[in-house]
Amino acid sequence: MLKRYIWLVVAAVFFTFQVLSGSASAAVVDEATRTVKLSGQGDTIVLTPQEVKQGQRLFNNVCAQCHKGGVTATNPDINLRPETLALATPPR
Repeated sequence: MLKRYIWLVVAAVFFTFQVLSGSASAAVVDEATRTVKLSGQGDTIVLTPQEVKQGQRLFNNVCAQCHKGGVTATNPDINLRPETLALATPPR
């Protein structure tokens, strides 16, 4: 009987975690926001909605642990803005 309650608690915790964590979904991003200036050039590219979704998924899976909200975990005064990244060594 106790074993059943333990499994019930484990299942409830797992279900709660799944509901609260949710899934990543890309917001609808207009073309002006998806237009990116190429580094060191005057050219621009327009990302597709699929590329934005893939980028968001990549950031969430690889970068978000340390850069939650666009800041660094070790130094929250440093952000991920292009102006800040331009000062990075090696260059970003």
